Amino acid sequence: MTVSPRNPSVGTFARTRPVIVIGIGSPHGDDRAGWEVIDRLSIVKDQKFLPVSSKNVVLHKASVPHDVLDWFDVQSRTHIIDASCDQLCDVRCFAITLGMSGKLQLNKVDSKETTNPDLSSVSLRSSSTHQLDLISTLELSATLGTLPSELFLWTVSVASIAKNGEISQEAQVHIDRCVLALAKELCHA
Repeated sequence: MTVSPRNPSVGTFARTRPVIVIGIGSPHGDDRAGWEVIDRLSIVKDQKFLPVSSKNVVLHKASVPHDVLDWFDVQSRTHIIDASCDQLCDVRCFAITLGMSGKLQLNKVDSKETTNPDLSSVSLRSSSTHQLDLISTLELSATLGTLPSELFLWTVSVASIAKNGEISQEAQVHIDRCVLALAKELCHA
């Protein structure tokens, strides 16, 4: 898998901006994927496997999607990791941008695909009447003008978010792939 949102043409300013990484999850089965990625990146960061520039990297765990609003910074490069119940069995990275029409656009990073899915077609966490789902949260951030200047969504394919269940072996493999790809990206942050 060669997923990398890095843009080699970005200048020195980009390397000094904060890099925020947010894992969304819950204690239920494979839905812990976002949290697991953050836990593993914390170890990598603490063990100094990331270069000195990783001082600009800030890691957060969110229990509900709207928590991300507390950590968004318009000057940052922000990565959000969330479990995705889909049949793709993969880790995907999307750049999220605000289109000319004011709608959020989802662009698959390093993809040979010629079409990009609509943001609403990405299968993310379900919502309740008491909280916003991730898509609604990102739309609210765009409306408020708080959307990060560079925003990436990493989806980790999972099969089960069974209550109190364990993380499946398949999800563990996808989590490992996501950690490796994201750690590689953070080395260039």
